[in-house]
Amino acid sequence: MRRSFLLFGLLGLVGFAASAFATLTYRTFTLGMNGYFVETQAVYAPSRILAPEIFEASDLFLDDRTGDLYIADTGNSRVLVLSDQGERTLGDFTVFFPSGVFVDEEGKVYVADTGTFSAFVFEADGTLQGEITRPDSPVFGASNLFIPLKIAADRRGNIYVLCEGAHNGLVNLNRDGEFMGYFAANRPEVSLKMLFQRLIFSESQLDQLLKVKPPSPTNLALDSAGLVHTVTHGISVQSVKKFNIAGNNILPSWMPSPGNFVDLDLDRDDNIFALDAQGWVWVYNPFGELLFVFGGNQQGSERVGLMKNPVAIDVSASGEVFVLDKEKNLVTTFLPTPAGQRILEGDRLYREGLYLESEQTWQRVLDGNSSFLLAYRALGKASFKKGEYAQALEYFRLAQARGDYSEAFWQVRNDWLQQNAAKMMLWVFALVVGWQVVRFGDRKKGWLNPLRRFFNRWGKVKLLRELALAPYFLKNPFDACYELKRNRKASWLSASLLYLWLFMLQLLGVFFTGFIYSGVSVYEVRLGDLFLRSLAPLWLFVLANFLVSEISEGEGRFRDIYEVAIYAFTPILLFQFPLVLLTNVLTLNERFFVSFPSLLLLAWSLLLLFIGIKEIHNYTFWGTVKNLLLTVFTMVILVLVGFIVVVLTTQEVDFFLSLVQFQLGKGGG
Repeated sequence: MRRSFLLFGLLGLVGFAASAFATLTYRTFTLGMNGYFVETQAVYAPSRILAPEIFEASDLFLDDRTGDLYIADTGNSRVLVLSDQGERTLGDFTVFFPSGVFVDEEGKVYVADTGTFSAFVFEADGTLQGEITRPDSPVFGASNLFIPLKIAADRRGNIYVLCEGAHNGLVNLNRDGEFMGYFAANRPEVSLKMLFQRLIFSESQLDQLLKVKPPSPTNLALDSAGLVHTVTHGISVQSVKKFNIAGNNILPSWMPSPGNFVDLDLDRDDNIFALDAQGWVWVYNPFGELLFVFGGNQQGSERVGLMKNPVAIDVSASGEVFVLDKEKNLVTTFLPTPAGQRILEGDRLYREGLYLESEQTWQRVLDGNSSFLLAYRALGKASFKKGEYAQALEYFRLAQARGDYSEAFWQVRNDWLQQNAAKMMLWVFALVVGWQVVRFGDRKKGWLNPLRRFFNRWGKVKLLRELALAPYFLKNPFDACYELKRNRKASWLSASLLYLWLFMLQLLGVFFTGFIYSGVSVYEVRLGDLFLRSLAPLWLFVLANFLVSEISEGEGRFRDIYEVAIYAFTPILLFQFPLVLLTNVLTLNERFFVSFPSLLLLAWSLLLLFIGIKEIHNYTFWGTVKNLLLTVFTMVILVLVGFIVVVLTTQEVDFFLSLVQFQLGKGGG
């Protein structure tokens, strides 16, 4: 009984309360610009350490009505209840291997017991009300096991049981324990490796290796509306899910996640607190936007707030976070700091559309952390609501909120057009009149003759004549291919310069694409990667087409293919950069004016490439189709062979280095 008094009386941090926020033993992070994590001020601080008599506990649940803390004390085969009066065991019934516990709004206690393959329901006073065993419904599946790991129930009495190896999702039961079906299932993940195996494996190998099943959820929780949330250990994409009544996940797929979540819970505002296996608590708002991450894994000496083997998390109505450590046999609680309270309050106001009311709160958040993106977005919303669109643009750019930026940009552009429409019309009129005057003067006095002589002089330069063949491809690709193949009107140098310009277009696109349409930060660009992405596919095509044409009676030389491949992309070489500049004056609603011309340029270039391959090899139409299909197949084979060579070479190098290190170590010994 002595340890029972430690429930709410033992402070693992004696004297910590006065200086908790200044002497934290762990770090706190939030998402900064370009998706990088940045360290921020403490948002939660350890407040208490609860040390009940538990061993290898698996789950906990705080009953906000009574303040009682229920712990699935697995190692001691019981459900332990901690209250102001001390410790007690739930009822007189002893479960064999409790792994999950849940308390509904009426005080009923649900316990998942893997030892008896059952789940139990207790009244608030501890009286056993009923037992849930394996459903006898044919829909459940004859071979499916019923090994409850976690359990929850909504206010309508629907019961959700998470079973071991439940690839079909949660077992959904009504209040009478009748099986209603499966709910909240994950989808199977098919990797590139699996797709490659499907291409080369025999049917017997596929039967053994490619029985793809969706991963089973790891834990579950319910929000205030009764919507089911799950986490799945081992996947990094959509490892946190929120399901509507139709069983569809409504959280975004881009939620940042470590992929090793073990539990989750929700606070009174339905913010998601997800606990990973390293002891980090990831806090998302109900829309799936990451607010902050705090906690960490303990390595070495004992440090308050760090975990060794965290297994469960619960959040009280007051915002206190309870984390159960299975190895330490302790429960650590965390309270929000003033900074954390401001972030949560500001986000709540923001989600309710109270942008002006949240403005002061977010300003104080930025005073402590100028990299907090949600603060900039909220301030941008406030500025937009006040009609300060230029200021909103600045905030939305800092928040990298392109959709909101587009709306504010439309307002700024509209205001500018209203103020300058008359001036623009005058400039257009002046340019038209000026051009007509120049044309009249050129006919009477030859005003443009010096310009003509200048171009004629430079037109005699061989390299410039070769480059001028590119626009000729647009007018008459058949004659252009003849000039390229028969009259050598192109060269290695001119083609290489065009390849270089294609690379420069990709680089210019990074720097000059408008913020709304730009998905890449200039700080993340690697010239080597950009060079390979822009030129490697085309060069691979040249090599593959040459290999295919050599054995299919193609007349074109390697040089001809090298030259025609880049000249065929003249539409992109000439018109892509103007489209890039156009992105600086368009909103997201006007993306058609960029996406459709870009698609048209690509289709035009591919058509010219088809014509070029046909002409330089002297193929028929269907002969060209066959040649290009074989070329694509050869490109795939070359990529696979290259990948295998790289892997084998890497393994050989690693083996050689390890052998050298072993010999050096042996000689030193």
